Amino acid sequence: KTPNVLVPFGDDFKFQNPEVQFQNMDLLMEYINTNTDKFGIHMRYGTVGQYIDAVKATKTEWPLYEGDFFPYAFAPDGTRFDIPGWASADSYWAG
Repeated sequence: KTPNVLVPFGDDFKFQNPEVQFQNMDLLMEYINTNTDKFGIHMRYGTVGQYIDAVKATKTEWPLYEGDFFPYAFAPDGTRFDIPGWASADSYWAG
């Protein structure tokens, strides 16, 4: 709905050696930004706040969703109920 795309960068342990991670991302961004005619995008570093501000600036109207955001699944035979990630931090509850 907007021309803005958030690309999360990193994970829990990604920045134990940040120089390498940023050097790799810099190379990728440089390649994409020197080939905007091929890819049709321009990449830059930013914060989540900057992304939200850019999306808000487009004044895009979003539909209101009132459904369930909680991911869950039943086994095909109905015997198991999974809630991904819900109890993964506590081995007692994770089973």
